[in-house]
Amino acid sequence: MATKGLSRRTFLRGASGVAVGLPMLEVMLNNNGDALADGTALCKRLLLTFGGFSLASDNGVYEYKPNIVGPGYDLKTATAPLGDYGDLTSEVSMVSNLRIPNQKVHGGAVAAGGAAGVHWHANPLLTGNRQTGGVMTSTVTGPSADQIAADAIGGETLVRNLNYRVQAANYIVDGNFQNRDTMAFDDDGSPIAPTVSPRLAYETLFTGFDPSDAAQAQLRTRQSVLDLVERRTGTLLDTLGAADLQRIDQHYTQIRELEMRLLDAEGQLAGGACELPPHPGDDPPIADGFSGPTCSGGMYVADAAYSMELERGRILSDLIAMAFTCDLTRVATLMYTMFQCMMNAAPLGGNNWDCHAAHHMAGPNAVIPVAAWHVDQFAYLVAKLRDTPEGAGSVLDNTAAVFMVEGGNGAYEAQSGFSHSLDQMVYMVAGGAGGLTRGQHIVAPDGTHPVQLLLALLNAVDVDVNTLGEVSGAMTDVFG
Repeated sequence: MATKGLSRRTFLRGASGVAVGLPMLEVMLNNNGDALADGTALCKRLLLTFGGFSLASDNGVYEYKPNIVGPGYDLKTATAPLGDYGDLTSEVSMVSNLRIPNQKVHGGAVAAGGAAGVHWHANPLLTGNRQTGGVMTSTVTGPSADQIAADAIGGETLVRNLNYRVQAANYIVDGNFQNRDTMAFDDDGSPIAPTVSPRLAYETLFTGFDPSDAAQAQLRTRQSVLDLVERRTGTLLDTLGAADLQRIDQHYTQIRELEMRLLDAEGQLAGGACELPPHPGDDPPIADGFSGPTCSGGMYVADAAYSMELERGRILSDLIAMAFTCDLTRVATLMYTMFQCMMNAAPLGGNNWDCHAAHHMAGPNAVIPVAAWHVDQFAYLVAKLRDTPEGAGSVLDNTAAVFMVEGGNGAYEAQSGFSHSLDQMVYMVAGGAGGLTRGQHIVAPDGTHPVQLLLALLNAVDVDVNTLGEVSGAMTDVFG
């Protein structure tokens, strides 16, 4: 039904261009009088993170998926970091039974949104389009989920979206890493290079930024907003009845009271979680890589292929958390490690392998610390968002976050190559945006594509889409 002449987006605007949103008025109701609540919604954020490892090794499956379904799920050695940081199991849901159709397992042509193999499957995993050109082809043919979100909710912020990577280099001198080192792809599938340098990431966001000055300037602009906005705006007020005029007067009064609460006794901004983080200093040096994967003749070198990724990850996580808090951006990707990660496993708590070779040659005990290292990175950032106040809750309450893994623990071809499986993948979801379910183990219906979970997260942050690439149907099971 048509409204009576005013919409929810109607504003009173003064000569300076400053606008004040109107409260819900009778003239804004539809002809049936079905008013929508006019609460001021806090902004929502989308965070996509990724780890280049599988949930099994060729020599056996290790425990990652909980045994308990629903709330109070159990942690395994690989997921134990969720029990740290004040116990995140009440915040993070585990979503299991996700599957990318894999030609190697299921035969026939490559399915819609499916893969021909592993390591080169950024297209089905991030854009919902099928892998084209065979097992070793990494062509991407559409936009990634983060870019869809940035188009929808990123335009109002200083930075449309953040795209960071923790792993400093591919660490294989002669490796083909096309489209395996980023999570972000443009409309035509062109890769969007992630920022790897913590120093550059900081300086791009915070050079010249002073949260106090910015807030004071906003307040100074808003403080006189009621003086700038003309009490009589053309014919609008002349058409309102007594009840609506009273509502507008109450609205003005509430704005005045809010401005006073934002200021302390000395007229300074009172409180606020947006702060200027410390400068991270120079980046750690980037280490040399291996001559090739150790599982195919390369030589492992103890001090190679690790560039202080733990510290890099902490800094980039801190920057994302503060960028969300200060509303500098509302969309971010954080790639902890690349597809087919060749980083040194030893500093992550594993044995003397690169992370990829550990899956193929070293067995589950060498892979578990690699998985736990990634989980710890995600848990650290989730805890930062949980512990940052916003309104009556936290930044995490208004965020939809996911931790994606590269592979699952099912079959591959007709043999036991578990680490190349795209079946039985388990993702972690955190945040309360859009009513996301927290703290449960959710078993996805058979055949659920990971992109269907991404569609649900897009919906949770008010991105109204039901299809990404060739995959349709948001996974509604993640909503309470």
